[in-house]
Amino acid sequence: MTGVHLDGLGIRHDGQQLVRDVSLRVDEGDSLCLIGASGSGKSLIAAAVAGLLPDCMAATGRIRLHDRDLPATDQAGLRALWHSHTCLLPQEPTMALAPLLRAADQVRIAPPQLGWAAAVAWLARFGLDRDAARRMPFALSGGMAQRLLAALAMRTGSHVLIADEPTKGLDPARRAELTDLLVRLRDAGRALLVITHDLAVVRALGGQVAVLEDTTISEQGDAVQVLSTPRSAFARACLAADPSHWGPSHWGPSPWVPSHWTRPTSGRATPGSRNAIVAEADGLVIGHGRHWRAGPLGFPLAAGSVTALLGPSGVGKTTLGDTMLGLLPPVAGRVNWLNRQLDRKTRRDLRPRFQKLHQDPTSVFPADRAIGDSLADLRLLPGGVEMVRGVPALLDRLQVPARLLDRRPGEVSGGEAQRLALVRVLATRPAMLVADEPASRLDAPVQAAALHLLRSLADEDDLAVLLITHDHAAAAAIAEDLVTMPSR
Repeated sequence: MTGVHLDGLGIRHDGQQLVRDVSLRVDEGDSLCLIGASGSGKSLIAAAVAGLLPDCMAATGRIRLHDRDLPATDQAGLRALWHSHTCLLPQEPTMALAPLLRAADQVRIAPPQLGWAAAVAWLARFGLDRDAARRMPFALSGGMAQRLLAALAMRTGSHVLIADEPTKGLDPARRAELTDLLVRLRDAGRALLVITHDLAVVRALGGQVAVLEDTTISEQGDAVQVLSTPRSAFARACLAADPSHWGPSHWGPSPWVPSHWTRPTSGRATPGSRNAIVAEADGLVIGHGRHWRAGPLGFPLAAGSVTALLGPSGVGKTTLGDTMLGLLPPVAGRVNWLNRQLDRKTRRDLRPRFQKLHQDPTSVFPADRAIGDSLADLRLLPGGVEMVRGVPALLDRLQVPARLLDRRPGEVSGGEAQRLALVRVLATRPAMLVADEPASRLDAPVQAAALHLLRSLADEDDLAVLLITHDHAAAAAIAEDLVTMPSR
């Protein structure tokens, strides 16, 4: 029986055709992965099926869900089929969670309701322990929030599951677990429509794959066949962007290894003496309030270097990055910036030179302002006029269309928002950049371009980069150091 069938779906915004004549069919018990460039319209297709298109957009065509056939214009009717027919696992998990409910409470009150112990046991199936079950959404890592939302989605009895970047923010082990769960749900009779940038997910799920290119489907077929002999330009670019094709790194490891962390050894040369220390952790213990997460630890971040921080979801990678930036106080120990202890005066004097590229790009731009206006606010900073002048070149290097500057954050894709956030951060010409999963929302070709841009900035501008990532292959290709935070 048909799970979801799109017949001639089109989506327009302000007279512009964003998606045209998309026809896809996923039967119950089957899966289809939809891939395409960031901003190509993949998430808009998911929103149209779920009845969540913004009022400023118009849809055409028809959408069939199990035994219901509706015009795509009937977004309210499609929303009414939630839970009974459809379930959406959205791209931004923290925005879909109730902000004032603990993780276990979110699971407990979702129909059919569970007791506290049963809710905690259900979360444990997704790698969320009792400590995580008691946390509010703001205290969860990006990967933990994604797993919580997956736990909620998997409790529904809907015939169709739409997953929009379901493995974004997950470490390889958790990604494999979630992919295995999706396979089990498909094999149990659900129709899976999976939107992803991760070709590993496409390979693991198998089934069908469709390529969205130039507003429409340019290629569709068996996943194994499409990925082995792709016809579309985008699929070929994805394969070419695999880190294994980037060539061996020529950057050497720095001379430190924290005793309780692990890092693969390398025969590459140690960086030269020109690499001045930009930031340093000294006996640092990280956590929230008085709650210890990791430490004590001590390490430098050198100018002109990229340090990749790896580890399981929820181990404290983001907490460490925020502590190095002075956004969280250390539980113990100290952080130094440019050989000065990080205190209130140092933070005030040097704040613009220590920047973060956030995991959730939609949170860094005001929701009710055009993105171009937010970027123009850079001129209010010291040296801001030069920063604004550098924006067009950065837009070009990151392949961001200038037309996006007229849109609000809610009117761009997650990948577009991430590239725009990267433009704003890099325009400040920082001394240190903490990049928290900077490529998790980008398609493979743009992901490669963004990471190579970080590498070139480190080399050309003596930028110290702390790259928080789950992508071991990409990290090994561009970083001097691969540092792994172990599970507690």
